[in-house]
Amino acid sequence: MTRAEFSGDFTRAYTVDVKTTFTPPQQGVAKSNSRLEFERIGECPAGVKAGDVVLPDGRVIDPSRPYAPPARR
Repeated sequence: MTRAEFSGDFTRAYTVDVKTTFTPPQQGVAKSNSRLEFERIGECPAGVKAGDVVLPDGRVIDPSRPYAPPARR
């Protein structure tokens, strides 16, 4: 079961706290907690559109599309 709680002003920034319980546990994990923090930092640069997420390593992902992890090296 997953529960997500959204908070913030939703115009400049918001936070999502996600709590998941696995029954039965998956690979020994019974619970998982994640926090996602989003912040508007200005106009979108070239190659980025509204709603895209820019990761700390510079990759851009579109959360409306299925995520494809980068190829392993």
